[in-house]
Amino acid sequence: MTISEKIVADFVANDVEFITTVPCKQLAGVIDAVEANKDIYHIPSNKEDEGWVCVPVHTWVENAQQ
Repeated sequence: MTISEKIVADFVANDVEFITTVPCKQLAGVIDAVEANKDIYHIPSNKEDEGWVCVPVHTWVENAQQ
């Protein structure tokens, strides 16, 4: 298990179900591991100012499903 896979496994173990990321050379392995994991919903963003939109939308979808 790589360190990136360990980080994602810890996310899953701690009930992280949703993540948004921006392109980052240092976190490329983690982003790839998140993309490969079916237990986390990933929304990539092009810039930091786009990612904030994802949180309220995800919250609304989660509440609508209950």
